Amino acid sequence: MSDPAALRRRALVAAGCCATLVLTALALVVVVGPERALVTHLVEDTAAALAWVGLAVACALRNRPTGSVLTIAGAWSVAAVTGGWSLVLDPSAAAAVGWASAGSWGLGVGLAYTLGVLTAARWSSPRVLRRAAVAASLLVALAFATLPTVTTDDQVRPNPVGTPLAPVLAVVGVIAVVVVAFAVIAALAMQASSPARRRTILPVLVAALAGLVAIGTGAFATQWAPIAQALTVPLLPLTIAATVLGTPGRGRRSVAAQLDGAADPSSALAATLAELGHELGLTGLAIEVDGRTVASVGGSFDDVRLPLVHLGRPEGHLLTPPLDEDAADEIGRVAPSVAAVLASVRLVEELRRSRAELTVAREAERRRVRRDLHDEIGPLLAAVAVQTEAAALTLERSPDSSRRSLAKARAAGSDAVLALRRIVRDLQPVAVDDLGLVGALEELAARLTGPATVTVTSSPTPPLSAAVEVALYRIAAEAAGNAVRHAAATRVRLALTVVDGAVVLTVDDDGCGFDTTGPVAGAAAGAGAGVGIGLGSMRERAAELDGRLSIGSSATGTTVRAELPVPAAGGTSP
Repeated sequence: MSDPAALRRRALVAAGCCATLVLTALALVVVVGPERALVTHLVEDTAAALAWVGLAVACALRNRPTGSVLTIAGAWSVAAVTGGWSLVLDPSAAAAVGWASAGSWGLGVGLAYTLGVLTAARWSSPRVLRRAAVAASLLVALAFATLPTVTTDDQVRPNPVGTPLAPVLAVVGVIAVVVVAFAVIAALAMQASSPARRRTILPVLVAALAGLVAIGTGAFATQWAPIAQALTVPLLPLTIAATVLGTPGRGRRSVAAQLDGAADPSSALAATLAELGHELGLTGLAIEVDGRTVASVGGSFDDVRLPLVHLGRPEGHLLTPPLDEDAADEIGRVAPSVAAVLASVRLVEELRRSRAELTVAREAERRRVRRDLHDEIGPLLAAVAVQTEAAALTLERSPDSSRRSLAKARAAGSDAVLALRRIVRDLQPVAVDDLGLVGALEELAARLTGPATVTVTSSPTPPLSAAVEVALYRIAAEAAGNAVRHAAATRVRLALTVVDGAVVLTVDDDGCGFDTTGPVAGAAAGAGAGVGIGLGSMRERAAELDGRLSIGSSATGTTVRAELPVPAAGGTSP
């Protein structure tokens, strides 16, 4: 496969050669005078050559195919420069170059209104049609170049390469070019099935028809033909240049309007697909995310999968039917906007899910505090009330009994204070602020050690933000507390390490374990209580900081592993 840069350089060099011929023709227009140049069609040839050379440069710069365009530009350039020289040279020399001008003009007209029209809409034409276009154009060029006489500046001179069959060949060639040209126009008109295709094709078809009509008038109204042809023949390459260079498409403006007027990102996706399908005349479009269709229009859209990427993150795929070059270009320009909307839909869904999870976690925390107050503080305060009332009743009759009741009330009050402090500490782990993360974990281990031995190991960690430290402490407290209270563990180990730029907390025990796919795990979503709520809380704390939490459990023990990315230090570090 050839290097695109090398192809572009060669195309620009060829266009430069044609431009040199055009500049020479422009100089000859000045030499012979504008009026004489117009009457002899030199102005028409020069203007057409200039327009086709400009189109060749535009195609080369936009990495479009330039073969046909350069051939047409070369033919018009030769026709212009040889036609100019035939006006300034002596009669014998004029006749020698006149045949070249006539042949080049015939080739330029034939190719322009056949291959040129096909190039305009970037349409993949049948090979037989393209071959017919080239054959008809070459026939016209050969016939015009070999006519028995050459007319230059209203002077009829013998053609040195003329043949008797040339007039018949010229008629046959012109008819062939006209037939092929109208076949191309009709074929392209049938392709204008969508608004985008019509905007691309119709201006070119109008310009082609206008040029053919103007050239045809030369056989009937010779006095008006030079002006008509000078004005209409350059229109075809100019309209083709407009399609090659392109402007912000109406499709993109329509999509932008749909995005601006949408009530929410989800409705914007459906409206965008509907508008894009209408503009491009597609049978169907769909957006797929993780194998799931989130929006679709029409019914046939599984032939092409175009990735939708926003800020380097794949958001999904756009499913389309087979696309021609115009539709592919338009969708390529719209795809970033669709990807941005798809990213907005994802972020909105994540926000809604996060809000729901926070609501569940908040309610779970409230239930835990209520349970702790009811189950621990409530009985202790009730015991204080009962014992103080008993002391009051026995104060006069049995001072010793009253003192015992007051002692019990004092002990219950002390227990209530300790329990309240524990509840407050669980709400806000002051130990993390005072002792650092490792110190707080060691204090937690000492507090939980009893029937089970709780140990802490740690490796050096980078400075951690306050949010990461609190999240790790909460996860460790919940996992170790579950192991001690619910799993009948005799050994619990807390390990803090750093792996690949993330801080990893591992809590493993030798308890009885539980079914991670059963009701307890299901309660983690907030539906249950007890250990299930704790699991859900741990997962939510990890997810809030873009971390991961995994739980493995069997009959011989449970392992909880929390992995949190290490951001820049934003708070107290251990």
